[in-house]
Amino acid sequence: MRMILYALLACHAAVIYFWISDWDVLMTPVGLVVWIGGVAVSLAILHFRPNIHPQLRSMLTTMTAASALAAVCSLIIEWAVRSMP
Repeated sequence: MRMILYALLACHAAVIYFWISDWDVLMTPVGLVVWIGGVAVSLAILHFRPNIHPQLRSMLTTMTAASALAAVCSLIIEWAVRSMP
């Protein structure tokens, strides 16, 4: 289970890195699947596995929240750009 958590943390870190540095890589079908899948799997693990080590749980919660916040910001940015004349 620990390896899965570390892989998810790496996935979230990569998403945030690409969100900041190279937006086009993240907006490919593979990038979106990794982004959405990482958040979904993280939320499922946080919900169904309450006995995770507290430090790992905190790290996973923080990174999942950051990825979800980046997704919300991305939707707002896309909406603002598309509404411009």
